[in-house]
Amino acid sequence: MPHQGVRRAQMPTFKLKAAQRMRREPTPGEAALWQAIRKKALGWRFRCQAPMWGYIADFYCPKLRLCLEVDGGYHRPEIDNYRDQALANHGITTLRFSNAQVLRGIDAVLAKIKDFANSQRTSKKAQLGALIQPGNLAIAASNATYDAINTP
Repeated sequence: MPHQGVRRAQMPTFKLKAAQRMRREPTPGEAALWQAIRKKALGWRFRCQAPMWGYIADFYCPKLRLCLEVDGGYHRPEIDNYRDQALANHGITTLRFSNAQVLRGIDAVLAKIKDFANSQRTSKKAQLGALIQPGNLAIAASNATYDAINTP
């Protein structure tokens, strides 16, 4: 699926205001995870309380196309599953952690995020390796050059 960017412009104003409020008043689990991942602490930039396609992600990394959710008592699994599927339709993976997981074992949570990122990197290298076989690169380059020269 091609990257189309996150649709913030289509967000209703009340949702944007809610995201701002949620940034100011995070849950203890959200605050702990934010302190651990902010300022590229893991090597990737995350946005906090990021509005996207009608939803507000607790944390979102555009480069990894990864949404992190810290679930407290107010999350409802049936709604969360629907939301995760909607984001998946846009090529975004959601990792969910409970408040207790974050507060009692932040290192394990960070390890899972790193594992996901490394698996993404490995799968992209494998995809690229499959494309770049002997001869394929030269053919692709010569076709691109041919198209560039012969396009009016």
